[in-house]
Amino acid sequence: MDVIEFAGKMCHLKTAIDKYLDVKKAREYCKDGHLPLPPDVMSTIIELIGDEMDQCEKEIIELATKLSDRPEEQPDKKKK
Repeated sequence: MDVIEFAGKMCHLKTAIDKYLDVKKAREYCKDGHLPLPPDVMSTIIELIGDEMDQCEKEIIELATKLSDRPEEQPDKKKK
């Protein structure tokens, strides 16, 4: 992997991490009760945000694995 390819992959990884942190912040905001929505709507939103966090985690692992030039690892499944 050359320097330009490495820099591109690092940029993608940083973007994925930033997205994860934004999603995590949104989940915390919802859990803290800042939105005046019914409980069932809030639980649905929090569940969807959790799914988005899982997708972000998978993307981060995939990008980090590509940077390390190692075979891709499978993330552990979380219990719900």
